[in-house]
Amino acid sequence: MSHHIYQTKGFVLGSSVFGEADRLVHVFTEDLGLVSAVAKSVRSVKGKLRYSLQDGAFSRVNLVRGKEVWRVTDAEELSRISFAESPETARTIAGIFSFVRRFIHGEGREEGVYEALSESFSFLTYEQSVEEITREEQNNLLLLAMWRILYALGYVEEGEYIQGEINKNILSEFSKKRTQVLHKINEAMKDSHL
Repeated sequence: MSHHIYQTKGFVLGSSVFGEADRLVHVFTEDLGLVSAVAKSVRSVKGKLRYSLQDGAFSRVNLVRGKEVWRVTDAEELSRISFAESPETARTIAGIFSFVRRFIHGEGREEGVYEALSESFSFLTYEQSVEEITREEQNNLLLLAMWRILYALGYVEEGEYIQGEINKNILSEFSKKRTQVLHKINEAMKDSHL
């Protein structure tokens, strides 16, 4: 019996130990939403998927739906934020990823959430290679990503800064609304009971 292979792009939000040499990776995919899948032998030195599925990676993954769990059959890292090379940037993306895991439970395509992740990740990886991102810009990006994710999930009404490419000018403008947005984010989190 052959299984359908789903090929999609996704962000590795995190992972946990699974068995002796495997990992359960939590990938927020473009086509399937949040998927938790077993990646065989990624903890072994010879594991071929080892580098493609590290936390903080943006990868192309091939997934097969098993009887009880998804399995990763292949993966290719497209980009990654290195926790060692840029700890501030890694802290920001980890905060965004953690926020997504808090609000998304189970599978299902979430195009707006994927877009918010993609825009944030693109800004961080591109800007980091061009020039330094200040701590204030990192904090503004984290709040902006949360704001966009909550909007995509229907927790907040449409407002400013919901759409469009993220850049330093947008983050500077966004800082003027920071207190107001933070208040609305806290209200949404309280109302969601998550």
